[in-house]
This record gives sequence, C-alpha cells and structure tokens, in this order.
Amino acid sequence: MMKNRMWWAALSLGIMACGAMAGGRDVYITPEELPVHSQTFLDTHFPGDGIRHVTKDRENFDVRLSSGAEVDFTLTGDWDKIEGNGVPMPQSVLDLLPKAIIDYITTKAPNAAITEISVELYGYEIELSNGLDIRFRSSGELISIDD
Repeated sequence: MMKNRMWWAALSLGIMACGAMAGGRDVYITPEELPVHSQTFLDTHFPGDGIRHVTKDRENFDVRLSSGAEVDFTLTGDWDKIEGNGVPMPQSVLDLLPKAIIDYITTKAPNAAITEISVELYGYEIELSNGLDIRFRSSGELISIDD
C-alpha cells in the first residue's frame, strides 16, 4: 500500500515536471499568428525590415528582424522591449517616448544613441550606446542612472 502511494506520488511529480518544462518552451509561429496590433507596430516602425522568425512562450512573443533588431510583445500585442542589436532605433519608435526622456538624453548624452528600450511597471528603462542604463517614470521623470 505504501509502495503504491509512493509510486503514484513519483509519477505525479514526473508528469508535473514534464508539463512545466513543456510550458516554458519557445514555440515558433508564423508572423501572421502575431496579434494584429503587433503586426501593425512592425509595419509602422520597421517597414521593409523582414521578419527572420517569431517565437511565443507563456509570457510574450519574440520577433527577430532581418536587420538584427529584436522586438518583444506581450500576449495582448503591446510592445514591451526593443533591442537594436547594433541597429539604430527608428525615429518613429523614439517618438513614442515622452518628450522629457528624449530631451534628457540629448542634453546629458548628446553623442549616445538609444540601443534598447524596455517598458517596465514604473515606466521605461533605456540603454544607451555609451553603456548607461537610465530609468524613467512613465511621465519622463528621471529615476536612476546605472553605468
């Protein structure tokens, strides 16, 4: 009786572990399977930049573009991270940020380019080509700078 319970407990743990691993895997999907909102974002801000591949996991979509740039979207289709990976950030993407953020960066780091933008609960995290990571509130107010 005890061996039977232990066997079932081990089997249950094994099934749960396999399910957890399978649920965390990235699955390749076609660009057409992205939410329409995400497709529109890519067409608007990265026109002519082909899609190399799209993956989906339990939390987001990851789109790799032919230029090397990478855009992450939430499952509802909103962008939450853009990595340039050596590609300049399109002006149309920079125009999405509060003016105060752009003003701060052009004043304090005029020779640096924005290489990564992440949408966070508090606002935005911006990575610059000079290695600085700057955090701003959604309003554009500076929170912190890490070098």
